Amino acid sequence: MFDPELDAFLTSPVMILAAARAADGRAALGRVMGARRGEDARLDVFVSRAQWPRVVEALAPGDTVAVTFSRVQDYRTYQVKGRLLALRPADAEDQAFVERYQHAIGRLLASVGVPHLFAARWLIRQDMVTLALDTEAVFVQTPGPGAGRLLDAPVAPQ
Repeated sequence: MFDPELDAFLTSPVMILAAARAADGRAALGRVMGARRGEDARLDVFVSRAQWPRVVEALAPGDTVAVTFSRVQDYRTYQVKGRLLALRPADAEDQAFVERYQHAIGRLLASVGVPHLFAARWLIRQDMVTLALDTEAVFVQTPGPGAGRLLDAPVAPQ
């Protein structure tokens, strides 16, 4: 499911959002502060509980999570869907990883004209939690004829 190209994309400085279903059945969204690949189909993502409490509160082990990764430069986008294996406070290693992501995405956003003060509003590291996901499917979401298709599924002819 994860080839080296996809791994590199998911773990690069891309914009990342997590979505889950809250208790009221509505979507709960939160900005993710980086992704790290684990063994097999595991993917760890990091969310500030202080900034995005609704998405963190919506999740329990076994719940479905959708995480969308979008590259700022060209809108190339993938969505990873999976089950939550664990939700825990970010440890020191996670915090260091998130700090590196924060600096990398901040530099990237500045390079495309996003002012630092604007980006700083969503690049919050306070009360970070780690969401460990077991990936079940990856979808291509890049705008165009292949949008919405399961990765490795053929593109429908136009």
